[in-house]
Amino acid sequence: MPHPLYSFIAFLVCVVGVYAAITASRYFQLVKGWDEYRAAYYLDDVPMVTTVDAFRWIHYADDLLEDRYDVSQKDPLMYYPDGSERMKPFPLLSLLLILISGLKDVNLFEAGIRLIPFLAGLFVFPLAFFFYRLGYPAAGLLGGITGGFSAVYFNRSTAGRIDTDSLNLFFLFLTPLLILLTAEKRDRRVIFALSAATGISQLLLQLWYHHAMFIIIFFFIFAFSLFLYKHDLKTISISSGIYLLFAGPQYVYGGITHLLDLIVFYLFTPKEQLGGYPNVYYTVTEAGKLGVGELLGDMFVHPVVAVFAFALLALMAHRLNKKLFPLLPIFLIGIMAFISSSRFVMFLAPFMGVAYGFLINTLLRLIPAENRALSIIKEAACYPIFAIIALLLLLPANVRGVRAFYIPPPSISPSLYSSFNILRDYLPKDSAIYTWWDFGLAIEAQAQLATFHDGLSQNTPKTWLIARSYLLSQADMSKHIAYIANNGVKELKKISLKQGEALIDAYDAPLEKENVYLFFTEDMIGKFSAIHYIGSWDNSSLEDFFIQPIRCADISDVEINCEAARIRTDLGLMYRAGSSSAAAYPIKVVAELEGGVLQSERNTDFPQGWFIVVSKTSGKTRFAFIMNKQAYESSFVQLFILGKPDSERFEEVVNLFPLMRLFKVKSYGVFKKD
Repeated sequence: MPHPLYSFIAFLVCVVGVYAAITASRYFQLVKGWDEYRAAYYLDDVPMVTTVDAFRWIHYADDLLEDRYDVSQKDPLMYYPDGSERMKPFPLLSLLLILISGLKDVNLFEAGIRLIPFLAGLFVFPLAFFFYRLGYPAAGLLGGITGGFSAVYFNRSTAGRIDTDSLNLFFLFLTPLLILLTAEKRDRRVIFALSAATGISQLLLQLWYHHAMFIIIFFFIFAFSLFLYKHDLKTISISSGIYLLFAGPQYVYGGITHLLDLIVFYLFTPKEQLGGYPNVYYTVTEAGKLGVGELLGDMFVHPVVAVFAFALLALMAHRLNKKLFPLLPIFLIGIMAFISSSRFVMFLAPFMGVAYGFLINTLLRLIPAENRALSIIKEAACYPIFAIIALLLLLPANVRGVRAFYIPPPSISPSLYSSFNILRDYLPKDSAIYTWWDFGLAIEAQAQLATFHDGLSQNTPKTWLIARSYLLSQADMSKHIAYIANNGVKELKKISLKQGEALIDAYDAPLEKENVYLFFTEDMIGKFSAIHYIGSWDNSSLEDFFIQPIRCADISDVEINCEAARIRTDLGLMYRAGSSSAAAYPIKVVAELEGGVLQSERNTDFPQGWFIVVSKTSGKTRFAFIMNKQAYESSFVQLFILGKPDSERFEEVVNLFPLMRLFKVKSYGVFKKD
C-alpha cells in the first residue's frame, strides 16, 4: 500500500488546485475588467462593484472608522425618518474591509474587490476534508469544482461582488466537518474541545451572515449526530451545552424566530404582507424561479447528468447514512431551489460533484490491488480520473456560457455613480433623498445622505407608498412625501392597505422638513413595471400603465425610425416596424425634449391615442417613449421624463436626463384639492 502521507499530500495538492482554479477565475475577471478597462470600472480611485448590497458593508465600515457606529442609536441615514437599528455585533465583513484597506493603504471599495476572489473558493477545504475523512477524496474535490463553478454561486461570488455569499459555503461546510470529528471521538476532553470549535464555527457564521437560525439548526444536528454515534446522554448534554455556549446563547431566541419567519417566507412566499401590503420580494431578481430543467442545467452541462447525480446521492446516503447526516441542512436548503428562489441552487451544486466523486472512488475500490505496485497505481488513478471528469462536466458549460471568462458589468455605471457625488457635494448634509430603493444603500454610503428606503427596508409599506406616489399626480406625490417625511410609517404598519390609502388621501399637513429632494435615475425607467406592480396593488384605478422606451434615429424632420415603430410626427401616426401604412396607430400627444428640456408638447387631431415623448441630443433623436394617457399624466413621467414640475411643489435642481434628475420638494402648506 502507498504510504498514507503520500496519499494525503496528493490529495492536498488537488484541494489546493481546485481552490486555485476557483480563485483564478474570479481574479481573471478582476484583471480583464477593472484593471484593463479602468474607465468603465472606476470613478477616480473608487472601483465600481457588482452588487448594490456591497454599499451596506462599506457604509458600516466607514461609520466605524469615523466613530459614527453607535449601536444604542438608530442609523439616521437608513429608512428616513424612522431610522434603522444598527447591526450588533459589528459585521465581520466590514471589519475585514477595514483591515485590508489599512494593510494595503487603499480605500474600502478597493479592499473589497481584491478580497472577494480569495474568499470564494475557501469552502473547498472543509468540503474536501469531510469526504477525505470518509474515504472518498474525489467526492469532495469534484464537489468543490461543481460548487465553485455552478452558475448561481459563480454569479454570487463573482469579481466586484462585495457580499457575504463568498464565505457562506465555507462556514456551512466547516460546521458539519467539526460535527463529524466530534461524533467520531471517544475521549471526552477531545469531544468537549471539538464541541467548542463547532460552536465557534457557528458564531463566526453569525458574525459573517447574521442568520442565527443556523445556530438552532446545527444544534439539533450536532446533538443527534452524537446520539447516532452512540454517545451517552451525559456526554451529549454537556457537549450540546458547550456548543451553545460558544455559538452564542444570546442568539438562541432570535434564531428560533428567524427560522420560523424564513420557513413561512421562502416555503410559502405570500404575495401580501400583513395588512394586505404587497410583498416586494416578487419584484427582486434573485427571487425568480426557474424550471427544473434550467435549475439542473445550471449545475451541469445537461439535466440528465444531474438526475443521475441524485441517484448516486441516494446510493451514497444508503451506504454512509449517519456519516452524511451533518450535511443534511445544506442539502435541504439546496432542494428549496425547486420550490422557492433559484438562488438556493448554490447550496445544492456541490452535492452534484460529490455524487460523481463517490462513483469514482467506489469503482476504483472494485479493482483488486494485491501488491504494492497495483496499490500505488490504483491510488494514483483517482486524481487523473477526477481531473478528466471535471473537464467533461465543466468545459462544455464554459464553452456554452463562457462562464469563467464572463466579465460582470458594474451594478452602477461610473457616470451614474458620479451623480451621487453631486448629491454629496452640493446638497445640505441634513438632506433626505426620496428615490427608488435599489440605490439607497449606495447613496447612503457615497453621498452620506439619508434615504427613505433602501435594499434593507424595501419590503415595507413605505415602498408601496413611494411606488404609488410615482403613479399619481404631482399634487398627490407631494402629499405622499409630506406624510412619510413628517410621520414615518409606524401607523401604516398597524392598519390595512385600504385604511392606509384613505389616511394618505385625506392628509393635508405641510412638509415640515426643509431639505427633501426627489431623485430620479436612468435605471428607474426599466424598473417602472416593478414600480407599477407595487404601487397599483389592490387598486384597479392604477392598473392601466404602459411605458415603452425604444431607440430611434431621424429619417427626416417629421419621420423617425425606431426599433419597433416608425413615427410620423406631422401626421400623428405610428406604424409597426416593417408594416404597411394601413397598419397605423393614432398618436394623441407628441412631446419633444432636447437635452432633457421640454421643447414642445403638441396635441394632434386625434381624440385619443398613444402619447409619444421624443428625446433628442444635439438635434438628433436618440430614443422615444411610447405610453398611454395614465402613464403620461403620472408624476413619474411629468417630472422625470418631461422635466415639467409643478412650480408650487417641486423645483428642478439638476437636469442630466436621461442619467438623472434632481428636484427640491417644496413645503406646499395645506394641500389644495385639484
